[in-house]
Amino acid sequence: MSSGLRPKGPLPPRVYWVRRAIVIGVPLLVLGVILAIVFGGSADGKDDPDSAAALTSEQLDDPETTPPTTTTTPTPTKHTKTPPAQPTGPCEVSDVVITPEVPDPITSEGLAIDLKVKSRTSPACWFTVSSETVSVAITSGSDDIWFSRQCTDAITSEEVVARPGKAATVRFTWNLRRSDEECSAYTKWVRLGYYHVSAAPLGGEPVSVQFELTKPPAEVVTKTIEPKPEKDSKKDGKKSGRGASDDESGHRAGDGGGGVDEPND
Repeated sequence: MSSGLRPKGPLPPRVYWVRRAIVIGVPLLVLGVILAIVFGGSADGKDDPDSAAALTSEQLDDPETTPPTTTTTPTPTKHTKTPPAQPTGPCEVSDVVITPEVPDPITSEGLAIDLKVKSRTSPACWFTVSSETVSVAITSGSDDIWFSRQCTDAITSEEVVARPGKAATVRFTWNLRRSDEECSAYTKWVRLGYYHVSAAPLGGEPVSVQFELTKPPAEVVTKTIEPKPEKDSKKDGKKSGRGASDDESGHRAGDGGGGVDEPND
């Protein structure tokens, strides 16, 4: 040991070493306490990871401290309608189907016939309905009644869009007469009964539908009857020279007034 650290004095060296330890140890102890207070935040359990883990586990195990589960309701989405396909050109004759329909009974103007136009495979195409592109025939058994090729003005030219789904409708009216080569207006009227109407694009396959020709429904006439004003019995009694009591005491059956007697039991 160096001579600078060796205690000098009348007392034993051990006494001096104890004094030195106290002088050095007390400040270190005070410094340790101060550091423990300043940096000893973990003493209250705030920064202790084990304490935090234990607290979380207790909260999960305790139903009263478990946070409520929030259920999110999905917002319904609006289904947008897909727009129909748009035509890009004319229809092929073999791709067109024309179905006739008779939706209403006959009227004073004749019988309305609807031509339902659809395509077989094309998503959308243009088709012109007229007497030059469509053939319509009305028959009854082997009896030919009416042909659109003879009465070319019956079907008005109209351009429609043919699609596989919803059919386009073109309506014309049959005048309930037979047709001839001149489509004259004085041919014979048809009779009531069953008929067939067939329709097809020129060069295509026809579709035939049966219908019954019946009498049109009777027209119902509603007549409003207005009430007549009541006559004043007193005035009538004065004019006739008798009172109201005379009217009430008129002839009764069996009193010689020509009435019919009531039957006897």
